Amino acid sequence: MRIASGDMRTADGTEPAATDDAAPAGHTGTGQPDAGRAHGACADADRANDDRAGNDRADNDRAADDRAADDRAADDRAADDRAADERTRARADFEAFVKDVEPRLSRALAAAYGFEDGRDATAEALAYAFEHWDRLQHIANLPGYLFRVGQSRGRRRRQPVVFAVPDNTDHAFEPGLPAALGSLTGRQRLAVVLVYGYGYTLREVAELTGIRPTTVQNHLARGLSRLRSRMGVNDED
Repeated sequence: MRIASGDMRTADGTEPAATDDAAPAGHTGTGQPDAGRAHGACADADRANDDRAGNDRADNDRAADDRAADDRAADDRAADDRAADERTRARADFEAFVKDVEPRLSRALAAAYGFEDGRDATAEALAYAFEHWDRLQHIANLPGYLFRVGQSRGRRRRQPVVFAVPDNTDHAFEPGLPAALGSLTGRQRLAVVLVYGYGYTLREVAELTGIRPTTVQNHLARGLSRLRSRMGVNDED
């Protein structure tokens, strides 16, 4: 083997074979770069796993929030349905009450305040009942309570009690009866009209007006006596 001008060749002119002392490119022979890359790869994998776990938690939280929102919406719909059912039942109960009570109430208030004012007082009393139905429907004697509500409305008018009857009507009663009824006191007129006009018992009048049956009896007797005197009718007639 000759060496000349930095050229290494064997005796036959070929280059000598590489020895095992030459390290692969990028490797220092200590193994440290490969360990660093492995550590970085593990760190990247850990961060990716953390990111996926965070995304999964966020997805689960959103799903939980969606379920909670759906549950609240379902509860709200159920509450609305219950409220609608309660309103429907309350309206049906009120309509049944009016159908039963309105004739009695209107007769009593008409007897107390005349046809026109009695009709207005009845309408105001029933309107009050509708507005406060949730509270009033449990009152034991609600017709009597509403009669007093109608009285408070009727008293505000303070007009003479008039039972106007058309002149061209065939009367089934004495023509002077409306004016004679108007001359009675309110309670006398109530007792006479309800007992003799509509066939109420003393107890029914007492329940409706809130006075005792014995007091109703006294007003009835005095009113009837005054009515007969006003119309010129004696007991023998």
